[in-house]
Amino acid sequence: MAMKDAFPYKIGYDCAGIVTEVGSDVSRCKVSDEVYTRLPEVSRGSLSEFVVCAEQYVAIKPPSLSFEEAASIPLAGMTALQALRRYKGDLAGKTVFVPAGLSGTGLFACQLAKHVFKAGKVITTVSTSKVSKLSELLGEGTVDESKHPPSNPGNQAKPANTTK
Repeated sequence: MAMKDAFPYKIGYDCAGIVTEVGSDVSRCKVSDEVYTRLPEVSRGSLSEFVVCAEQYVAIKPPSLSFEEAASIPLAGMTALQALRRYKGDLAGKTVFVPAGLSGTGLFACQLAKHVFKAGKVITTVSTSKVSKLSELLGEGTVDESKHPPSNPGNQAKPANTTK
């Protein structure tokens, strides 16, 4: 079913900025606060100069983050959290596979799986050029299979260039 939207169509959900006005019922933030949000559907339009958003969707930006860094968090982080919550059961101690571990969503999924859901092991994929970043961003236990191929138990097919 196609959705009909009025022109001009407002695009963008993630944003960060400085509060310029607040409504009379707003209590969690004030003018000049640095904030970030994932705008709800009814308020989308983060590519605009200004946005209006209910305070329940707004968070105070940590001082250690730039506006760009803060704006990159909400949608990717929530997508990762929702995906991990869809698993029916406990992930504690289990091995979790996250494709594209250094993508926006993948990086959050790896961190959440390991530190919030207490996965025993997190396995991911990355492009060859990003292998060196894995240890820095995801911690210990990184294995570059181009340098350390997995063992070949049983009668699995072997690469053509092996001599065993």
